[in-house]
Amino acid sequence: MVVPKAAPPGAPARIAQHARKLRPRKLVMGKTPTEHALMAEFLAACAIIALRALADYVPSDDQSQGGTEQPPRGAHPLTVLSAVLLVFFVLSLAARSHSTIARAVVLFGALMDLTLLLNSDRELGIVSGWFTAMSPDKSKAATASAPGSSPGAPQPV
Repeated sequence: MVVPKAAPPGAPARIAQHARKLRPRKLVMGKTPTEHALMAEFLAACAIIALRALADYVPSDDQSQGGTEQPPRGAHPLTVLSAVLLVFFVLSLAARSHSTIARAVVLFGALMDLTLLLNSDRELGIVSGWFTAMSPDKSKAATASAPGSSPGAPQPV
């Protein structure tokens, strides 16, 4: 039977020090305002791309058949989404390095969102046209219910 040698005095304390140094740190996300801003910009970019994809779809008049897709102006929405995902991933890695770089990264993300928004004016116009077509016309309802007017009487100009 082999008897282990006794550890030198102070050895457990040194082992504990080394163990503390080797213990991995927890990565806590969302502690800085730049991370929140970058995530909000990414979600805004995804919403803009989703609206662009929605505007490219044209439903058919016959309800039994599916609709068609218009050819997108520029790149396909999935291509744009994958590019935005890759760019924001790189931006998030750059934002973790230094606070000044993080501010610049947030500004670059805002510039990307603004560029997407300005390039999507046709598609956003189509989608907003759908919402205005669904809402009731409030001006016609207001003139029809005006006091002292009969349905057959001419309206003053």
